[in-house]
Amino acid sequence: MNGRFRTQTRILLLVILLAGIPLLSGLYAEGTPAEMKRTPAQLARPHFSPVLTDEKTLSEKINLYRQQNHLRMLKADWDLFRLARLEAKSRAAGKTHALVDHKLNTLLSGMGRSKIRVHSLIISVPPDKRLADPALWPGTAIDRFVSNKSVLFLGTGHARSADGEFWVLLTAEKIK
Repeated sequence: MNGRFRTQTRILLLVILLAGIPLLSGLYAEGTPAEMKRTPAQLARPHFSPVLTDEKTLSEKINLYRQQNHLRMLKADWDLFRLARLEAKSRAAGKTHALVDHKLNTLLSGMGRSKIRVHSLIISVPPDKRLADPALWPGTAIDRFVSNKSVLFLGTGHARSADGEFWVLLTAEKIK
């Protein structure tokens, strides 16, 4: 019985060793085995983002507008994007309440973000219209809002309803 047990143990160890060699060799390769099987196009795909396409497009337009006006580009802030989207959805659902910047600041402070000051702009667009092209922004409230030199962060939110489209723009600046 003792010899049989040793033989089974040796066979089991040999199987474990042989099964483990490909796993160990994968640790020393240039990437993980899954990455090594991907094509370059698959590796170049963008990563998951919590930002919807319309929101991303508007944030890119805002940054392009700022760049054309010799202002620094704003960094995407996921908390601002989430809050902006929640507010836009609330507006689309017919809940029209005043979005007060100090309430947003209090909410973000509760999330550990006490060193920023938030600014907001809400744009409602009738059902038969679209948000103005950036070429038409000069001299408008949008221009004044996105041209603020002190802001560093950006989040946009968008929602549609039968009443039209609702865009919420949030920017934030660092405070001391």
